[in-house]
Amino acid sequence: MTTTQLETALSLYNPVLGETRLYNTRNAFITKNNSQLVHHATQALTEIQKYQLVSLLDICAYARGMKSKFELAIENAEEIIHYAPEWSIGYLRLGHLLDMQGKSAKSIEVYEEALEIISQQDDPVTYHQLIQLKKAAVERNETRIDFIVMLPPELTSNILLQLSEEDRSTSFHVSTVWRKWMMENGSIVWKELLNSNTEWFNFQRFQTAIKIANTLPYIAQHVKNLTLNGQRKDIWERYMEYMGNGNFKGLKSFTITAVCSRQIRTTNSTMVLLNALWQVKLTLTTLDIRGNIKVDLADLLFYCPNLRKLVYCSFCNFDTYLGEMGILGEPRHKLVHVELESQSFRQGSLVKFLKYFPNIRRLLLLKGCMPENLNEVMEYCHNLESFGYNCAGHKMNRKELDYHQESYYNRPSSAGGITEIFTSETGHGVPTANFLPLLQKNAKSLRRLHANMSMTSEQEAGEPALYVTSVYPSWQFTQLEHLIYHSDIYQATEKVFIQAIEFCTSLKKLNMVDIVNLRMLVDTLIQLPPLEELSLSNITNIVYFQQQ
Repeated sequence: MTTTQLETALSLYNPVLGETRLYNTRNAFITKNNSQLVHHATQALTEIQKYQLVSLLDICAYARGMKSKFELAIENAEEIIHYAPEWSIGYLRLGHLLDMQGKSAKSIEVYEEALEIISQQDDPVTYHQLIQLKKAAVERNETRIDFIVMLPPELTSNILLQLSEEDRSTSFHVSTVWRKWMMENGSIVWKELLNSNTEWFNFQRFQTAIKIANTLPYIAQHVKNLTLNGQRKDIWERYMEYMGNGNFKGLKSFTITAVCSRQIRTTNSTMVLLNALWQVKLTLTTLDIRGNIKVDLADLLFYCPNLRKLVYCSFCNFDTYLGEMGILGEPRHKLVHVELESQSFRQGSLVKFLKYFPNIRRLLLLKGCMPENLNEVMEYCHNLESFGYNCAGHKMNRKELDYHQESYYNRPSSAGGITEIFTSETGHGVPTANFLPLLQKNAKSLRRLHANMSMTSEQEAGEPALYVTSVYPSWQFTQLEHLIYHSDIYQATEKVFIQAIEFCTSLKKLNMVDIVNLRMLVDTLIQLPPLEELSLSNITNIVYFQQQ
């Protein structure tokens, strides 16, 4: 309903009539006719109060309709009819709300009821408007054929499962059969929900985000995995509203991308987010937040006590956004998978975090690692199985452990040592003096290892060479299956790694980069079973062999 239509709908409140009543009131006052004065003044007050009440109720009904809160909007429209049954505004609003939901048959009934009450003689404009609205509703109702009813149920379900999120949200108003099926099978249809409106100038994508957000009253309870990736503040607030009201009853995984995290920069937005997280604390097991937000990590962990997986990426120093970990009280034993990124993990800051999570099995420090972090991990992570050091974007294949399966989080920790270690694929290598003790400690459990021993930031700054061959003479891998090794700039660690695989019969894949001890490597490989894959890079050229 437009502003013009609203004014037309309120036309039965006759300003001339209102002025007449005020005029009569003044005359009664002048003539000192108190009985008439009370009568006319009361009528004027009643009329004005009714007008203001109806106007505000209509505004509420309009706003709630635009937010897809149709039940509340219809209640407001029915209140208007109750307080002003002789005015057309309530019927027009109610009919419009029903039309928005595709309920043409019900809107026809509303328009017919209004036509019986509104006089064509007293208000021909509104009467004509009701006639036109009824005619349009009749045409929609008669021409709309629900072909979906004619399809086999199996075909209907297959079609819906193939639709995009936007098309599914639209399907609520396409067919009663589809709507019923999606409500009954919501846990399948709406298990994953991605709301993306990253390009503010992309009107179509924005409209898609709006359509999906408008279906939240129907689908929120079914969503298991929610990803918010958009710049629109109003859409962000819509999701936070429904989450804060407890609509996301089964939410297990919640992701906020770096683009969307821009919405969390004020104290008010911080409190809104924490309140929303508190409402899903019993079911939420995975939290993934990227970007600089005005929320301490300690606060997030306090409001999400049942997390099993945490991903938190920020561009600040770790101790800047860590917060006061003491608010957690006792150690949290449920968290087993942690991925962290910061500008720098300064000495001691990581320890404050690790002390509260003794059961971490997978720890990926994506960026910002310092040499002393390796010592801290060895000291505090006794159940660690997978470790990454500056490993953002690492693509090393992982076949044995699937970190997306529920069984991984439910099984007890093996406490048998680290099985996977990843370092940076490019750029600076890992500091030798801190890294080799970690490898020696876990030599018998490691199965996949990417050891980038190339120039470290310390060596780039002029640190002298460290010859380690005499420090770890008997270091042997026993279960290693895949090794990627980048030689250091002094080739001081090559012999250590070649000797470490000398008796490793489990080795299947070997990738060696920048090595010079080819003869020693060949002599070692001759004694081992055939490899599935061998890659030698940056020698004189790239040589690649693969077992067929």
